[in-house]
Amino acid sequence: MNLQESQHLNELLKKHKKRLYILESQAASFGISTPPHILMEIDDIREKISSIDEQLIVTKEFKSSNFANTFSVLFLSADPTDASRLRLSEELREIQEQLKLAKLRDRFTLEQRMSVRPADISQALLDIQP
Repeated sequence: MNLQESQHLNELLKKHKKRLYILESQAASFGISTPPHILMEIDDIREKISSIDEQLIVTKEFKSSNFANTFSVLFLSADPTDASRLRLSEELREIQEQLKLAKLRDRFTLEQRMSVRPADISQALLDIQP
C-alpha cells in the first residue's frame, strides 16, 4: 500500500468515526426506542471502521517487519497407493486461487513438491526455506 492509499484510508476512517459519533448521539437521545435503521447503520459503520483499522495494521506490520519481502509457501503431497484417491490437485488449485485473490499476493510464492518421500521433505525444506 502506498502513501496515497494510506492517507485515503485514514480519511475514510476519520469520516466514518465522525458519522458514528453523530449516530450514537442520536441513538442516545432516542434511548430504548432508537429506530432500527439507526442501529443498523451504527453496526455497519463499526464494521467498516474495524476493516479499515485491520488494513492499516497489516500494512504497518509488513512495513516494519524484519522479514524478507516475500514469503514462501511449500505444498507437499503424497498419495498413498493402498487408499482411495485424495483431492491433492484440487487442494493445490484452491490454495493458488486464494493466493491470487489475496491483497498481499505479491509477497507470497507457492512452491510445490508432488509424490514426496520422507527424504524429499527435508530436502524441500532446506531448498525452499518456507
